[in-house]
Amino acid sequence: MHFQANSELLLFYLNNLLKEIESKQPGYNTVCQDLLEVVLLLLMRRSQFTVTFVPSSRKSSREAAIVRRYIDNHFKENITLDDLAAVAHVSKYYLAHLFRHAYDTSPISYLLSCRIQESLYLLTETDLTLSEISQMLGFSSPSYFSQSFRRIQGISPMQYRMQNRQDKKLIEKKGSNKS
Repeated sequence: MHFQANSELLLFYLNNLLKEIESKQPGYNTVCQDLLEVVLLLLMRRSQFTVTFVPSSRKSSREAAIVRRYIDNHFKENITLDDLAAVAHVSKYYLAHLFRHAYDTSPISYLLSCRIQESLYLLTETDLTLSEISQMLGFSSPSYFSQSFRRIQGISPMQYRMQNRQDKKLIEKKGSNKS
């Protein structure tokens, strides 16, 4: 009786695995991996093998890493949490949980920090306006860029630009005096 129930269960998971492969809906790779793990586990139980189950935390960190890499490569684009969730094939709520668990910050906070980090370079090394920088870095408006910058850096973008240009001039002046 147990053998037949186990066989029916095995067929159930194998059929679902085939359906997932044929439909290729978003996230099917993850579903297929999970179904395959179940099928293998059932086969091992049937064969009396000792099974060591690896928790899915590796998968979770892999999904978070995929999203982080996507942000690193696309932070200048207009990206939403929904977009990032689609990249990982998970819900936006689950993504927020995974990402925070892996990196101790939210995906949107990480995106914002990447943008602000790039803005530090642009403010110091270019003459681009705040409007140009905010547009270039994917901010919805120059005022949102300024608010975000002030919240993270503690000063306005213009104050940062002026301070760092003065520091740069002092360093250049000291360097030319040594010659």
